[in-house]
Amino acid sequence: MKKPKILSIGYSLPPHSYTQKELFGLLGYQSPGVRRIFENSGIERRYLWTIPFGKSWQELTQEYQKAAIELSKKAILDCLDGRPLDSFGCLIFTSCTGYSCPGISHHLARELDLPDNLIHSNLLGMGCEASSPALSRAVDYVIANDKPALLVSCEPCSCAYFPAPERDLENTVSNCLFGDAAAAILVGYDDNPHHPEIHDLQSYFNKDYLDYLGFKWVDGRLKCVLNKDVPRSSGILVKEAVGRILEKHQLSVEDIDHWAVHPGGTRVIEEIQKALGLDSKKLSLSYQVLREMGNVSSATVIIMGKQLNRVKPPAWGLGVTMGAGSECGCVLLRWR
Repeated sequence: MKKPKILSIGYSLPPHSYTQKELFGLLGYQSPGVRRIFENSGIERRYLWTIPFGKSWQELTQEYQKAAIELSKKAILDCLDGRPLDSFGCLIFTSCTGYSCPGISHHLARELDLPDNLIHSNLLGMGCEASSPALSRAVDYVIANDKPALLVSCEPCSCAYFPAPERDLENTVSNCLFGDAAAAILVGYDDNPHHPEIHDLQSYFNKDYLDYLGFKWVDGRLKCVLNKDVPRSSGILVKEAVGRILEKHQLSVEDIDHWAVHPGGTRVIEEIQKALGLDSKKLSLSYQVLREMGNVSSATVIIMGKQLNRVKPPAWGLGVTMGAGSECGCVLLRWR
């Protein structure tokens, strides 16, 4: 039985980027301790749709709507790479950094004049892990309808900014890590050996860490939840999730040629590297993307996948996402 493949990947970034030194000031921080957090983050630059410091929740909500439409539209066109806009039958949109009703997918359909019989699926509240369940939805559609599906993940994290005192380290670390981006994947069938088949998808949810990652309502706006123990728990989650999917297919860690592991932060990557027994070179792409744009939530692993477009078959790849829940998603890729 043939398996759906990743036919194309595209992404977009806001037009303005800032160094960590610049953002330290632009986000209103002053203390030397917080400066050290920014400088030692492993991040050199982040792209932000808006500088949120001093803006109200109402203003940021309005910015989210504009950012989600504009960035997603550019990511879609980059992904389609000249293909007609009616070449897919399902549009899946995922985000955790804002809310829109009608869904952003419907706004995109109007902006791009997409077909009126397009199936829309808006997946919200999954955090950085969302691209994995969204990809699962795309695979299901392709198998059932024999027509491509398009997945878009858009995270204008700057629009989910929360103002808190510098001593609130959970909030400060969050403001130090996240950037903005949108990314898109086209899923379907073809015979191109450089397009990997989606060999399998699995998720692993550990209820013991339910309150470690996500958002909560504080003073009428969303505030990021980022438990200080997330690096350690990430190693535990990923080791279990990766072990399960590899065992199912009688593979070992050494059999995976290409890794795209969500770079939740430098310490998170280090704990995962240690848990899986990997050489740092195997996770070089995680460190690179974190350094160049920060953690862009659910769009991150998709952007990393774009860097794997020159893989020579045969090869195995593994995409690993982590997010609210805490949940870990694994996408096993195969180039034949």
